[in-house]
Amino acid sequence: MGAHAPGAPPLRWRGMHLPRDTGVIDDGTATALEAGTWQPGLTGAVFALARAEDRAAVVGTGCGHVVALLAGKLGLPHLAIVEPDPARRGHIAAIARLNGLPRLIFLEAERLSDFSPVLLFADATAGPLPRLPALPTLRALAVESGEAAEMRETVAEAASGAGLAPDADLTRDGTLVLRRP
Repeated sequence: MGAHAPGAPPLRWRGMHLPRDTGVIDDGTATALEAGTWQPGLTGAVFALARAEDRAAVVGTGCGHVVALLAGKLGLPHLAIVEPDPARRGHIAAIARLNGLPRLIFLEAERLSDFSPVLLFADATAGPLPRLPALPTLRALAVESGEAAEMRETVAEAASGAGLAPDADLTRDGTLVLRRP
């Protein structure tokens, strides 16, 4: 896991605590989190799409804010995480401990279809995402990245398997949102 800033209190973001893990959260991200301005597109998609009873998955956790929103702030009881980086997995475990969140399920991308999520949130800002399998149970998918072509290639099979189409109202700020029409 990345280094923790010695003696530094956790970051506070939207009522949640995030560890000051310098291997995961850089100074610019920490400043944006504390100012409440981090990833408005993906954050907005979470609030617009998630319902308390949803089965959701997060692929590529970035700084962990989407996991914190879904598991903590919104209290989703079924949350799977696909994160290949051991440091980021440790960071997510620290978020769970800091916030008293229930156990989170870590999966490999190819096991997502077994989990049957209705929502999928993906953060490709920290690195490339794995290719996702067809996920016919999806109601919506939101992915954050700077590269639109890369995002579409990564999520094409998952989205087409569920019959999802772009949502022009929610697609913004570098976040592609696809929903069932």
